Amino acid sequence: MYRAILQTEMVRRLGTLGGIAASNLIFTFGPLHFYHFGIARKHAEHLWILAAIFAIGLYFGTLFHRSGNLWIVGITHGIGDFFLDGLSAAARLAR
Repeated sequence: MYRAILQTEMVRRLGTLGGIAASNLIFTFGPLHFYHFGIARKHAEHLWILAAIFAIGLYFGTLFHRSGNLWIVGITHGIGDFFLDGLSAAARLAR
């Protein structure tokens, strides 16, 4: 919900493109994903994960801006997390 509030205010102040991009930058490089930088010190290829987080964040930001519905974004995010994390965890358990 914080991101929705932040994005709404940033869009109001900076316009659609600037607001979505600015709120996405804050969340991509903010505290939630900051640990990726520590991993990337030893494994530089891990920085590609930040690029993926930024790209999917733009998608979710645009989806929220166009729909105005946070539920759609939350459910889509959950489905994506299930396929990225849930299926790999299930595969590890099956071994």
